[in-house]
Amino acid sequence: GTKLTCFRSLAEQVGDLVLRTLGRRAECRTARLALDGSDEEVSRLAATAWLDVAPELAATRLGRETIETLVATYGRAWPRLADLAGKVPDGEQRLCPQNPEIAAQLHYAVSHEHAVSLQDVLFRRTGIGTSRCQGQDCAETIGRRMATLLGWSPRRLAAELDAWESHVARSQRFRSARA
Repeated sequence: GTKLTCFRSLAEQVGDLVLRTLGRRAECRTARLALDGSDEEVSRLAATAWLDVAPELAATRLGRETIETLVATYGRAWPRLADLAGKVPDGEQRLCPQNPEIAAQLHYAVSHEHAVSLQDVLFRRTGIGTSRCQGQDCAETIGRRMATLLGWSPRRLAAELDAWESHVARSQRFRSARA
């Protein structure tokens, strides 16, 4: 495993090692490949995605910031999320008042990405856990939604919230050390 911030450099190192082991030489393209798995240069994909957003924006009830977040997060797969937003209950509703992520992303994370913990959703499937609020404005609400989707007991929900609170408390310890 690796942290989100260094997974691409690790992927490049692994790719280089595999090529050396196989006795092959090739230019490393990891930094230029799109994260959605397409084999296009990042700049071309980004330009295409942004051009596609304008006409699609009118067809959804999603705000521009939300559409931009979907494009940035899911690449060319963003229309699936926009479509899902219109199909699931409150799918277009923001998960957090401070962040653009929507309920459809939570549904997608659980049903397609196999997210099974609150921390997974807050820190890896959305940017909420690493945002300014760290999920403090919405963790309980998101946890309740996950409990419904995954059939969690009240005890499991409490454990998920406790684990998240512990993580946030650890991440804020430096503040009390400076005081």
